Amino acid sequence: MNKMTKLGNILKKTMKLMSLLALIFSLYQFPALAGDFSKTCKNISLENETIVEAQCKRISGNFVPAAVNLNNCIENRNGGLRFGGDKFIFTCKPPLLYDETGLTASCRNYDGNYVPSLLNLDEGITNNDGLLECD
Repeated sequence: MNKMTKLGNILKKTMKLMSLLALIFSLYQFPALAGDFSKTCKNISLENETIVEAQCKRISGNFVPAAVNLNNCIENRNGGLRFGGDKFIFTCKPPLLYDETGLTASCRNYDGNYVPSLLNLDEGITNNDGLLECD
């Protein structure tokens, strides 16, 4: 093998390693890939009873407007708010946002009574490069 071929192989391997390191570094710098959206979002608010709006950080570092409709990913299960379902608003009184990540509402249980419920939105909402998504 001549020197140019060896040098070319070394450069290819170096570039692959650098790409892998860049990917690892970007994931380390952007930890909110699974839940914990509040770690990389600011000015979090609840609009129209079901829309969480925020300014969320992109991998590039800039903040962009973002929103997610909670009615597409939260359900009322026997008076308790939970991720993994939808249409909670039809069996709950209008919710409030507490301390930016606590969704609180009185929701109807199986007996027809309204009971208080609290859900930590950080457990099921992700900032995916500036887009808010339900996990």
